[in-house]
Parts: sequence; C-alpha cells; structure tokens
Amino acid sequence: MMGSSEDRFWHLSQRVRLTVYGMRSSLRWMHGAMGLLVTISVLVVLLYTFGFPTSEILSPETLPLIYSIQLGYFIYGYFAQYVLALFARDYFRKNVPEGIFAVLALVCILSYVFDLPYLKDGGYVAFKILLWIGVSFEMARRVSLVTSIPFSASTLFVWSFIGLITVGTLLLMMPNITVSGVSMSFFDALFMAISAGCVTGLSVVEVSTHFSTKGHFVLMILIQLGGLNMISFATLFSFFLSGKMRLKYQILLKKSLDVSSASNTLKLFRKIIILAFSIELAGAVFIFFTWENVPFESYMEQIFYSVFHAVSAFNNAGFSLFGGGFLDPVVRYDYGLHMIIAGLIFFGSIGFPTLRELFSKRTALTLIGRSRFGFEMNSKLVLKTSLMLIFLGAFLFFVLEYRNLGDQGFWALISDAVFQSVTTRTAGFNTVDIGELSAPTLMMMMLWMFIGAASGSTGGGVKVITVVVLFLAAYSILRGKRHIEYGQRNIPFRLFNRASIVFLLSSCFVFFGVWILTIFEPDISLIQLFFEEISAFATVGLSTGITSDLSFEGRMVIMISMFLGRVGIVTLGFSLLRQVNSSGYEYPEEEVQVG
Repeated sequence: MMGSSEDRFWHLSQRVRLTVYGMRSSLRWMHGAMGLLVTISVLVVLLYTFGFPTSEILSPETLPLIYSIQLGYFIYGYFAQYVLALFARDYFRKNVPEGIFAVLALVCILSYVFDLPYLKDGGYVAFKILLWIGVSFEMARRVSLVTSIPFSASTLFVWSFIGLITVGTLLLMMPNITVSGVSMSFFDALFMAISAGCVTGLSVVEVSTHFSTKGHFVLMILIQLGGLNMISFATLFSFFLSGKMRLKYQILLKKSLDVSSASNTLKLFRKIIILAFSIELAGAVFIFFTWENVPFESYMEQIFYSVFHAVSAFNNAGFSLFGGGFLDPVVRYDYGLHMIIAGLIFFGSIGFPTLRELFSKRTALTLIGRSRFGFEMNSKLVLKTSLMLIFLGAFLFFVLEYRNLGDQGFWALISDAVFQSVTTRTAGFNTVDIGELSAPTLMMMMLWMFIGAASGSTGGGVKVITVVVLFLAAYSILRGKRHIEYGQRNIPFRLFNRASIVFLLSSCFVFFGVWILTIFEPDISLIQLFFEEISAFATVGLSTGITSDLSFEGRMVIMISMFLGRVGIVTLGFSLLRQVNSSGYEYPEEEVQVG
C-alpha cells in the first residue's frame, strides 16, 4: 500500500509539473512583470527612507511590515523559480547564494513576527540590507536583457555612464543628502553627479560642508561605480548568479578594461576587482592611522573618512571631505597622509592590466631573486613613462615655485612638488593653492593633465601610451625607418592611427571648449579657462577656483567635457557613427603636400 501511495504521489507531482511546464512561458512573463514591480516598490521605499524625512505612511511603525511583505515576495520568487525551472533537481545546487538569501530573509521576517528585540536596534538594518540584496538579485537577472539590445558594445558603454549619472543626479537631489535638508537644484546635482561618476573632482559646492554623511556616501558610491564602471559590476554579478558569460558581456568588459583580447576577460576582471578592493582597503587602513590633527567625533567617522579618501584617491576622483582639499590646516602638513594618497593615485593611474602584472606572483619571485622575467611592453612603457613624468613634473614644480613657496621649507616643498606631480596627471587633490601658482607652472600642469594616465585605468587624458606611440612614430619617421620600433619590436601602424585620432580629436575638442568658454566667461583670464577645460576633459579635477563662478553655459561646457573625457572621444565616435565593412577595392593614390 505504501508503494502505491508513493506512486500516486509521484504521478500527481509529475502531472502538476507537466501542467506548469505547459504554461511555463506565460508564468515566467507574469513572474518577471511582478518581480519588476516589486523591485521598483522596494527601491522607492528604500530610497525614500534614505533621502527624505519620514512621513505618516512610511513611518517607523509601518516600515517593518512593509519590509516583511517585500522580503516575503523575494522568498516566494525563489521557490517560484524552482517550480518554473526546466531541471528542478539542479535548481538548488545552481542557486546556492539565493537559497542562503531566502533563509536569512525568512529568519528576519520571523524575528519581526515574534518581536525579537535585537532586530529593532539600528533602525531595522537587517531588513534594509536583505532588501538591497534581493533587489540586486532581481536586477542581475535582467542584465541578460543587455544582449538583446541592438546596440554595439561602445554604445552600451556610453549608456552605462548616462544611466549612472541619471541615477546619481536623482539621488543628490534628495533633501537628506544636504546638511541644510534643502534639495539641490537639478543642474547643481547633475554637475556633481557627472563629476563624481566620471571621477573628476570639480565641484560647484563645498563638498565638506554642503553634503551630509549620506551625501558623502552617495558621492563615494558614484566614484566607485564610475571608476570601475557600473556595467562591469552588473555583468560580474550576473555571472555570479548564472555561471554564464555571453560574448557581448565579454566585449563590454573588454571595453571597460581597455584590453586587447576578449578571451579570459572575466577571469581578468575578477582578479582586477579583488586587487582594486584590496588596494583600497589597505589604503584606508594606512590612512586611518595617519590622522593626527583631525578632531573626529567617533571611530566610525574616522573609518568613513579613511575609506572615502582611499576610494577617491585610487579611482583618481580628487574629492575630499576637507574644505579646500588637503590645503585644509588640519591635514596641510600631514606628509605621511599625502604620500599614501599619492601612492593610491599612482596605482589607480597605471591601468588595470599593468597593475595586475605589477602585483603578480611572478613579479614577487623576481624581486626576491627566484625568477627572471620582463614586463610586457605595454606595462614597461606605462611604468617608465609614468615615473618619468612624475619625477620631471616634481623637478619643474620645485624649480618654478621655489621663490613662491620656498618659505615653507625645503623638504615641505619637495613633498608638495612630488604630490602635485602625481595628482596633476590624474586626480584632483591639492596641497597648494592652485590659483596662486605662476603661469609657467600652470602651463606645465596643463600639459601633464592632457597627457593623463594609462589606458584601462581610472584616470583620464589622452593616455600616456598615446603620447609614447606618437613620439616613437615621429622618431622612426625622422630616421627614415619603415616601422615604429621599440625594444626590438614593431608597433603596428593601426595603433599609430588610433593614437593620432585620439590626440587630434582631443586637442580640437579642448580648443573648441575653451573658445566657447571665452564667449560666456569674458571676465575670466584665458589661462584659467584653459586650465579648467583641460582639467575637466582629462577628468583631473584641479581648478584655479573658478568652477563655482562659471555661468550656466560655462558649466554646461565643463559637464560635457567631463563626460566626454571619461567615456572617451573615440568610443563616443564609434557609438554614434555607423560602422562600414572594408571595401574590396582601393582608389588610386594621389600625392598631396604635407609639412
């Protein structure tokens, strides 16, 4: 009898599964639509409680019930996916993270139902954390929709920054984001979102006093997502859930990392994410122990300041929580802090492929004498050129500003010279008043900003390899060589063509931007306008102090420059222009006079 009962149960379950399978498409669509609506409602509730004062509907008394209902849906969604799964037996094994999340969500709901006191401490933090995780799972599932959009990888890369800036603008307009509790104007919020998302550092308000701790947190998240690219995080999280990586995802990561091959891109990106977070964490720890004269109110505030500046420095953003940056008296002479920040800026500016090679096991074995190897040519050129620019920039800064800043002491000027040489190329921190520097120093800094950081890094500019390839090409052509040579290797002429396009278009855009600024800002000197425009386009963030004085039209020019400098002028061109296949014919050559 027992066997027959088991057989009947088995046959019944199979009939249910067959019935469900026949309705699978409709049920999946309904489940997806419901999941989207719940996700939107969760985001609305979480963001409202984060950025707005409490209301009668969303009061501390009603929020736990709302949180419980929303978490309950996520639990239902987990088991609904099991019912709709084609291979039900493999579902739990392939969705372990969601299973753990469902168990924790159930425990959280039961804790609220049975009124356990520990859950009430901290404003129901457990509910909020789990809801954010649930939203992340739902959004990660929809990352697969990216492959169905008929856009190129370059276009999607550009749109990822547009999306980040849009969300950042809305977040910065919430009243709780500011100290005063008054919402920022749309264009001020847009400017700050572009500056943070494009890791620039220019500001139309005083960051340290205008924004609340929540505002500082939003800026830090925008900097982190903008530095490592938001769509890359989404793609990695989607792979974490599904275990699959489609070709368009690999192309998107390739575009984000600026690497030459899409093969093993995911493996490289995972290593880079771990390495980036490790450097930021180490930097935050070192910074934490260097605060000497800053009167923090608590250890939590000290930790937050340490993490914020580590993230801002590594991502070459240049935002600081001190008035006037590191020119603030409490950190002005904290040279240990300055050198840690400079180190983080350097690591963030050399490019992720070079960074991975620099911190590889092979490099460690070489340093202890147990292995011999040479860096790849790209890494070798990046490191040599970057170090040369740092030392040359520090020397020129020291010589040019010795009379102007020499009264503060020899070693203090050396420290300032090194720090400004590092930060000028990529970030926007300052230990001196940029507006008080001499014209020759400002012109040198403009050149350094325009060159910028390495490809595949968090920094901007035309990139050091672009300039190196142009110099190598000029040297080879002047010597009558048929190839661009370096280190017994030939550099393909297609790279020279790309470098020429980047340099030409960037130069033209900067010149055009300055020309527009001279029309709308006639009372500001030309050198200050040039400095501001190059700083924006190269996503550096240094300023002579004119940012907040710019007119609406002037700020629009700066915003466009920051965005274009971050996504890349060539990338934007690829996304806007229709690509054509190479023709199978060639026109006759015709000589023209050049030079």
